[in-house]
Amino acid sequence: MIVPLPPWASKFSCWAKLVSALVAFMLLAPASCKSSGTGAPTFDGFECVRRTNHDGPWVYSHLETGIEFILVPAGTYDVGSIELTQVISSGREYYFPRHRVALSAYMIALHETTQLQWMKYMASNPSSQLGDYLPVERVSWLEAAEFCRRAGLRLPTEAEWEVACRAGRAEECNDAVLDRAWVGENSDGRTHNVMTRAPNKWGLFDMLGNVQEWCFDLADDDDYYDALIREGIAVDPQGPSVGFGHRVTRGGAFRYGAEIANCVFRTSLHEEGDWDPQLGFRVAATPKER
Repeated sequence: MIVPLPPWASKFSCWAKLVSALVAFMLLAPASCKSSGTGAPTFDGFECVRRTNHDGPWVYSHLETGIEFILVPAGTYDVGSIELTQVISSGREYYFPRHRVALSAYMIALHETTQLQWMKYMASNPSSQLGDYLPVERVSWLEAAEFCRRAGLRLPTEAEWEVACRAGRAEECNDAVLDRAWVGENSDGRTHNVMTRAPNKWGLFDMLGNVQEWCFDLADDDDYYDALIREGIAVDPQGPSVGFGHRVTRGGAFRYGAEIANCVFRTSLHEEGDWDPQLGFRVAATPKER
């Protein structure tokens, strides 16, 4: 025998579902920096605007440029390939074995530097494909560094770049690549507007694909890298102190195959090189707490 529910029961059920939905929204929605008790630190030259997700990094706007960054907390992080036991070098392409780095807190931009952002500080646009929200490309390391100088920012170190790409993951970030990256298999041979693929866990876009990204580090001294592995833990590594002008690039690009769109594959090019339409960058910053 089926006993019919009283009329008020269905109303109670609807209210229960509504309350449940509201609670879920409050738990999952990004926190506002202005909410009481959020604990978002404050920094000179930056304004906290939101959190990437409920327990994700804080997002800050750089007051001078309007560029948005996430805050990566100081900590010890694993970088490099799990599968390797020694440095593998082939021309200027390297894979590193897993090793540990201790990094101070830093900020890294949500996406690659766009042409609109570039033209705020630079006299001309070198890009082969034009569009305000396309990444600026055909940029040499020296030009990227000059943009950073004018904007009061800097390029990320290679270790900072990889930690941001991993976003807390031990894996090499090579899953669901076509959802998260513009690569040879889905790009139609061109760059695309930033933030049009899925972000990583920390809310960063285009860490893989679209354009490969300049890092601060020189890349000419294999002895430095061998020593880095032997040390066990490197504190705020910035690459070799001397070299022949080759700088690390990371992340793959729109013509690269998906198989190398991961957080450990690395290449390098001369810092004066600006011929490649797959070459761009994203900016970083060292926060100074108020």
